[in-house]
Amino acid sequence: MRSAKARTLPPPLGILRSGTAILFPGLRSRAEAVVDAGRTSAVAMGGKVIMLAVARVLEGIGRQLITDDGLRFLIGAAALAGWLVYFFLLHNGWKGE
Repeated sequence: MRSAKARTLPPPLGILRSGTAILFPGLRSRAEAVVDAGRTSAVAMGGKVIMLAVARVLEGIGRQLITDDGLRFLIGAAALAGWLVYFFLLHNGWKGE
């Protein structure tokens, strides 16, 4: 028997999860599929809120206080390194079928 686990979408398409769950619920009921998609989307939205809050602080405060270009590049490089570590070392990644 096939697994009832739904196929997951890659992170950039996560916003389409609810619609995909309605159209293609798999072996689950449509309601169960939409609930699972909603939970996954809520976690993704929480991450986006944190990311935008950090960006707001950097743009609103950091940009006004940090005028040295070298320090700005260093902060940008540190942010890039942080994202690369998260996506390639800490994150489980997208596991499609």
